[in-house]
Amino acid sequence: MIKDTIKELVAKLNFSKQAISILLKAVAVILVLGIVFWGYQTFSKPPVIPERVLDQGIKATLAAESFRFNLEYKNVTDEKEEVWSQIKGEKAGEDKIHITGEMVKTPVEIFQVGNKTYIKNPIDTWTVLDENDIHQQELLVNEINPLAIFAFKEIPEVKYKGTKELDGDEYYVIEYIPDVANQFIEVLATDFIYKSWVNVKTNLIGKTTVEATSRGEGKGKLFINVDFYDYKAEINLEVPKVD
Repeated sequence: MIKDTIKELVAKLNFSKQAISILLKAVAVILVLGIVFWGYQTFSKPPVIPERVLDQGIKATLAAESFRFNLEYKNVTDEKEEVWSQIKGEKAGEDKIHITGEMVKTPVEIFQVGNKTYIKNPIDTWTVLDENDIHQQELLVNEINPLAIFAFKEIPEVKYKGTKELDGDEYYVIEYIPDVANQFIEVLATDFIYKSWVNVKTNLIGKTTVEATSRGEGKGKLFINVDFYDYKAEINLEVPKVD
């Protein structure tokens, strides 16, 4: 079809037979090179190994010095959808986290700094939990720290679900069924199914969703959604002054 079109064009332009032959050969070469390039782009990429992608993604995210995040817990039944927690937060350095938002329909602001947790009271004072309140502190940290959802005993099932674009970047989508080791969410639900978006270039996780079966009355589904962004941002957290 292409050759016939070119012949008609050449006939109109009154090219010589030699010129026609050269032109057809040039077109053939271009087509072959195009096919070769397409084949190289399609088949030269190494296969995606989901276990490796997930392992690299979790390690890179846990090691990140700073980032911001949105975290939501909600329970869905046939009758209604109830948001339990909806918070925004930021992490600075190895041991500083600050969150604001709502937990169980109550406004909250919390700082987690090393072994101390600062909780803002309704009258603008602060309650401090230290290492002596370790059990209560661990439960709270597991709820407000988005990295706590990556505490696993093992991950027996991992699947690659293709790539997706997220905020202009390409991500591997990995679905997995882990044996969780997070005391807070283990109390809330069972049968966890995770899905993480792992950045193709940086290995950092941009988003993770969790779906599980609620343990509460009426069962239903527990959904946890976490968005990570502003990796490596300069975040300065001022710890509350407590007398």
